[in-house]
Amino acid sequence: MKAENIRFIKEKYGENSPIYRAFEQIYVSHFLTSFVIRYIDKLEENNTKITDLNEKLGNESLVFPKMANALFLTVYSDFEYFLIELCKAYQTSTILRIKLNDLKGEGVIGALDYLDRVVGIDVKNNKYYQELPHWNKIRNYIVHNSAIIDDKCIKSVDYLNIKKASSLDNELICMNFNDVKRFIHITEGIQDYLLKR
Repeated sequence: MKAENIRFIKEKYGENSPIYRAFEQIYVSHFLTSFVIRYIDKLEENNTKITDLNEKLGNESLVFPKMANALFLTVYSDFEYFLIELCKAYQTSTILRIKLNDLKGEGVIGALDYLDRVVGIDVKNNKYYQELPHWNKIRNYIVHNSAIIDDKCIKSVDYLNIKKASSLDNELICMNFNDVKRFIHITEGIQDYLLKR
C-alpha cells in the first residue's frame, strides 16, 4: 500500500476513524516487513558467495525455508488482523446490526465474507481473492500440521506452486521468499481494492 492511499483514507474517513486506523496499521506492518524483505534479499545474495557447500545448501534447504514460513505467518497474521479490525470498523462506523462473530467462518476468509455479505463490498469477485483459500490452507497446515502435506493440502501446494521437501517419510511445505512476496502482492491487491470501495 502506498502512502498516498493512506492520505486518501485519512481524507475520506478522518484521522480518528477506525477505518483509517485499520488501514494505517496494515500500512505500517507492510512498511516494517519491507525492511525484513530487504534484509533477507541481502542474506540470499550473501549466500551465493559462501564457499562452504554444506553451509550454502543448509541455508537454502533448511534455514531459508523456515525463515520464509515464519515470515509468511507474520504477514498472514498482520493481514488477518487488518481485515478483522476493518470489519469491526465498518460495523461501528455504519452501525451495522450484524457483527463479524455472528457469521460462520473465521480469520481472513470469514472477514472477507463479512465484508462481502454484510458491508456490501464485492470482495469475492476480486481477482486477488481467488488465491486466498489456498494461502489460507497453507497457513493452517504450517500452524496446525507442522507443515506436513496430506491429501487435503496438496491441491493448494500445487496450485500455488510451492516447493515440497521430504522429511521422515513426510512431504513438507517448503516456502521460499518469493512465495512470501507473492502473498504480500495478493494482500496489497485486496487492500487497494478495499480502499477504492
